Amino acid sequence: MVLEPVARHGASRHRTAFRPAVWVVVLGAFVLTLWFAGPRAFAVVEARIRAGSAASRGPAVDLGLLAGLQPPQWLRDQPVLLRRILTDLEPALRGRIGVLDDEAAVTLRAALEQSGWVRSAQIVRVLPDQFEVHLDLRRPVLQVYVGDARLPAGHLDAGGAWLPGGGLDLGLPRTTVPVAPAASAGGAVHPDPILVAAAAVAVEYREVIAPLVPGAPALVEVDATNLGYRYLRSRDTYSEVEIALRRADGGAAWFAYGHPPGSAYPRTEPAVLAEVLGKVLAAHPGLAGIERGDLRLRNRWQDWLRPSVPAQGGRAPR
Repeated sequence: MVLEPVARHGASRHRTAFRPAVWVVVLGAFVLTLWFAGPRAFAVVEARIRAGSAASRGPAVDLGLLAGLQPPQWLRDQPVLLRRILTDLEPALRGRIGVLDDEAAVTLRAALEQSGWVRSAQIVRVLPDQFEVHLDLRRPVLQVYVGDARLPAGHLDAGGAWLPGGGLDLGLPRTTVPVAPAASAGGAVHPDPILVAAAAVAVEYREVIAPLVPGAPALVEVDATNLGYRYLRSRDTYSEVEIALRRADGGAAWFAYGHPPGSAYPRTEPAVLAEVLGKVLAAHPGLAGIERGDLRLRNRWQDWLRPSVPAQGGRAPR
């Protein structure tokens, strides 16, 4: 993402190199001026110093001119989120700074990186009178819901960083927790490993598994609440992570997924998960009539398919 605030000015900047001997003459004249002219000389010299300092910073660039905004494609598809991010960055983009003012540029960079949406910022000077602000933005991959809330409490990026998007439904896969997540500064990796694992699974399904499966169903939800085997369930569903995939009829089918990326336990390879999903889809197009299954079972996947119950709908009991 590139922000290019631009302001045109005709000012020229020519610097003069002073030799040490010349500096002695200048300082001597400065002292004599103060000695003979008295207090009024201080005001005159101060005004000249300020004028010289402003000139050294170059022409002022209006930070409000975002003429070169080039959001990444994923953000173009989320205009509401784009407005949210710009609103979040707006306080840092107020006022004007000199295009040669390095201190102000460093301050601007630090202010932009305070936003939870910004992973890093880079200020690039484009002489004579422009600069570019390059932003590496965090992309949300998962929405976090609390209980039966209608809107998400926040979002997570691929690394599990908490993003300040509470109340904004982006149509992303979700994960649900029973109580509100612990406080986490925007942009910091969330301290709850359940949420971090859920985000990693969402990314792996989108970028690794789905491309291997023709007509792969959309990921609806990730449940990582059994991380570390917190809950001892029947061996049928003895899985750290489960995922819900969209059925053609609008419902969701749940599948045991195994361990999340980065787990210390031996994992079922994503290629195997994709292979089993492809077999299930071939036997049941659109996941029709499927309520539950297990993507880890390369050879016995059919034995663990459970039919959906139209009267109940939603998620089958475990």
